[in-house]
Parts: sequence; C-alpha cells; structure tokens
Amino acid sequence: MNSKQISPVDNEIAVIIYTSGTTGAPKTVELTHKNLLANLDGIGRSLRFGKNDVFLSVLPLYHTFEATCGFLTPLMCGASIVYARSFKSKEILEDISRNRITVMCGMPLLYEKMFHSFQRKIASASFLRIILFKSMYTLSSILWKCGIKVGRKLFNSIRKKFGMDSIRMFVSGGAAIPPSIVRFFNLIGFYFMQGYGMTETSPVISVNRPDSIKFGSVGPPLDNVDVRINSPDLKGIGEILVRGDNVTPGYRDNPGATSELLQDGWLYTGDIGCLKDGHLWITGRCKSLIVSTSGKNIYPEELEEKLVEYGIILEVVVFGRKKQGKQGEEVRAVIVPDLEVMSSDCQSKLGQPDEDKIRQTVSEVVADVNSRIAAYKRISAFEMQFEELEKTSTQKNQTIHI
Repeated sequence: MNSKQISPVDNEIAVIIYTSGTTGAPKTVELTHKNLLANLDGIGRSLRFGKNDVFLSVLPLYHTFEATCGFLTPLMCGASIVYARSFKSKEILEDISRNRITVMCGMPLLYEKMFHSFQRKIASASFLRIILFKSMYTLSSILWKCGIKVGRKLFNSIRKKFGMDSIRMFVSGGAAIPPSIVRFFNLIGFYFMQGYGMTETSPVISVNRPDSIKFGSVGPPLDNVDVRINSPDLKGIGEILVRGDNVTPGYRDNPGATSELLQDGWLYTGDIGCLKDGHLWITGRCKSLIVSTSGKNIYPEELEEKLVEYGIILEVVVFGRKKQGKQGEEVRAVIVPDLEVMSSDCQSKLGQPDEDKIRQTVSEVVADVNSRIAAYKRISAFEMQFEELEKTSTQKNQTIHI
C-alpha cells in the first residue's frame, strides 16, 4: 500500500466529515487526498493485511475510523468487506462465524460486551473447566512476558465454541478501553490492537503492532506521523501534539477553531498523555480533567477503567462537580449496572430488578475502588441509571455537564 502510486491533486479536498461533538458543537473537518493516502500508507506499514482477509464493518461509514480502517484499508489491499446487520453483539458474533471474518474494527463498548459474554460463559462452566481455564490463562500470561505467545493454541477450542476461530485481529479505537480487556483477548489468542486517532488526523495517529503490544498503551505512532508532548510535567505527561501529512488543513469556514487546532505546524489534540518506551499512553482529555481541592489533577478515565473491570458495571462516566464556596472539584459518577450479569442475585420475588440490592452491590464496588486509590481521587457520590448512557451516532458516550 503506497500513497506514491496514486497522484491526485494533493491538496484537493477529498471529504468533509463532521466531528461527533462529544465535547462541544460538531465541527466540519476537511480531509485532502494527501491526508487520506498518507494515513493509509502509515496503516499499511504498521498492520499487514492481504487479499485473503475478510473485514467485518460494524460502525457507520461516516465515522472516520470506519471509513479509513474498515473501508479504504481493505479496498487498498484487495480484502473483502462484510457489513454487520446491527450493533447487537449476538448478531455480530453470528456474522463473524458465518462469514469467516478475519479482521474487525470496533468501539470499546462492543468489545466490552463481548468480553463480559466470555466471562459469563466461563463462570457457568463446571468447576474443573474453570480451574483448567484459569491454569491455561496463567500459563499464557507467564509465557507472554517471556515473549512467547501460546494463547492461539491453548484456547483454540474456546474460540471455536464462540464461532470466532477465524478472527486473527481486532482493532479498537474511538475511545479508551480497559487494559484488562485488551489483555484478556490477547492472552486467549487474538491479536487485539488498541489504537488512537481523531477525525482531524484521517484518523490514525498510533496503534499497537502484533510484535509490540503493551496493554494499556495505544501503541507507537505510525511511521509517517510525528508525536510530541507539550509542556510535560515531572511524569512526562502533557498535551499530545501531532504532525504529519495525515493532518487536516483545518475546519471549513471556521478560522478561529482552526487557529486553535493548528499552531506552528503542530496539531493540538486536546488529549493528555506521555511517550514511554516508544509507545504512546493516553491519560485523559484536557476538558475532562478534574482538579481536586488541593490542586491535584484527577483523570476520569483512570477511575472509569477501574470500575468497568468489575464486570457488573456496563458503563460509567466520571466527572467533576464544583464545591459550593470552596476551591476545586469533587469526583462524581453516573453508573449503568449490567442487569444481565446481576439478574440472578438482584431480582425481587416478582422477577423485577431489585434496585436496593443493585445499589448496594454497586456501592460495594465503588467503595472497593476508593480503598485502592489516593484519597483525593475518591468518588464522593454516584448516580445510578438502568438505561445505557446517551451516545453520539458513532457510539461514543456524550459528555456529561452537571
């Protein structure tokens, strides 16, 4: 896949795409032919695809992640594309099995549901099978640290049972995903690649590689993308800046926003992170940063990851609320419990969810998380709701303003 093989007018606008508007009003992003071809070139150097691959397209094509990675990438390498029937995890699993899918790009929420489905199946197995699974998982984990990947052989029968033995690669993007989920899928034999990008960069900035996967990181930057950290603190954490041919020329009819985005040849992402061992690590977003009473920074994404890891929580958003008459913010959360997981233990005699039991269980999870983190980070209160959090059309959680 080489962008030099195709020679359109480089600076001609190829597409205009609206951002999802999770942290403000949507903006109209202009992407040139040069932007798209540069990103396809960088992706092709980082992840190898071929004519024998079959991609499952789940996200809408007006999502830049899907347009570039799930549509243009397979077209450029001669692979096939199958379009999923819906966002329902059951139908997606059927589509994977029926069409012998080898590659799928998706949002974290989809993989979280698949992960919890695996966990429920494992938990319902016999005692001996559970012990066997845990033993093999521990072995896979130990050998992974030595650079030996045995998950594909050890867990082949489990992947077949789920109809997923044809899958060789999952790619997650668009939002943060708990490292425990990335770890799980890799240790049972899938190449699970977490990446990072934004509409304004066509969109891929970085992605893990099959031979260099670090759980929790979003991988090294693409070969043709430069990344640096602006004004890093003592831990090397600061705003992520990006430069490369994949970077948009700006927003249509919005010079003010463009001048904020692009400065001195660099794109200011609004995301906070650090570079370590050649990998990029995302800490949070500038706009979602919570500042404690003592002036310390709290990253909501860190707390959200810890809560989701428990398995009984389907979704969560952590945010800061100003204290009346005081400096700083207190940490709050909106939590959506996974009723399917909790149904057996938290039902009333009439078969309906017992809200008091569910709240008590969620409270215990929050208390446990609080006991394992610094005092200034602790969640002071939470609200619980039973409907999934409001999403944008690209399945991102809407920012909560309270």
